[in-house]
Amino acid sequence: MIPTMELKQRLTELLKDNHIIQVATSGPWICTVHGAVGDDLTIYWISKPDRRHSRELAVDPRAAVAVFVQPWPQIGIQAEGSATEVTGDDLVQAVQVYADSLNKDQAFRDGLLSGENPHRVYAFTATSWKLFDRENYPDSDVQEVQV
Repeated sequence: MIPTMELKQRLTELLKDNHIIQVATSGPWICTVHGAVGDDLTIYWISKPDRRHSRELAVDPRAAVAVFVQPWPQIGIQAEGSATEVTGDDLVQAVQVYADSLNKDQAFRDGLLSGENPHRVYAFTATSWKLFDRENYPDSDVQEVQV
């Protein structure tokens, strides 16, 4: 069995290197976003509040994410959990993680913090992760991590 800390570190590495994330909501609906991951495995993205996935999350925060890393040897990530709009004191940290990860300038950051940018920041927190990694774990290529 692979230690949980090792798996969480691998998830963090993969998510920091792969910013295209599929987000599924309860519609059912799936969308593709540019995301960034914090050190605690929270995934952040921005979206306009009138988008279908944003509207659905406002009513029902249940969500799932998927990240495709490479086709062969297969590496990918899936997770289930919840996602909500980030507000209040948490917004500064969320904007910092997102903007640093995607090399956004100060004007972009200021626009998100002031509300001048029409996008809002969303955060996904997983209750469980599934890592498919045949490259690093060929004998046990599907790893589950409960949070």
